[in-house]
Amino acid sequence: MGKTGQRIGSIIFVLIALLIFAYVDPDMSAETILVFIGSIAIIVSLGILLQRRSIKSKGEHANATVIRTRRKRVGGGTGGGVTYVPVVKFDVNGRTHETESNVGHMRPRYEDGATVRIIYSRKDAKQIIILNDGPTAAIITGIFLFLGVIMLGIALYRHLS
Repeated sequence: MGKTGQRIGSIIFVLIALLIFAYVDPDMSAETILVFIGSIAIIVSLGILLQRRSIKSKGEHANATVIRTRRKRVGGGTGGGVTYVPVVKFDVNGRTHETESNVGHMRPRYEDGATVRIIYSRKDAKQIIILNDGPTAAIITGIFLFLGVIMLGIALYRHLS
């Protein structure tokens, strides 16, 4: 799992803990819960945006070879699904790196052996962005940001009413 996936997993854990706490402490107001969840959603979206911007502005370009597509289960229970994540390898200063994109797709996007253009982080070559990989990351970031703003707006409206 990439660092973004770990962060999202941590956020989900915090949200579940908050919901359990709200169940145990019924005096917690709906506004407090909305502010907390909305703030987390905004922080996650800004974190993803800043990480991608940093890699794009400070990273190095390279060609990478898709060596396989990993099938990953997302969600859980009956509401879960499958996403396909390209695994790539590339060389930096004579050292071969193998990593997977942190953006998955509903169907495999690349054939094994395909060459893709990437930007990798100078600090951690496992953090990559596949160029021309579609709008998935932007859509996810936008959804988190939109939901966070909506939740904060609802909390403010309820507080002022």
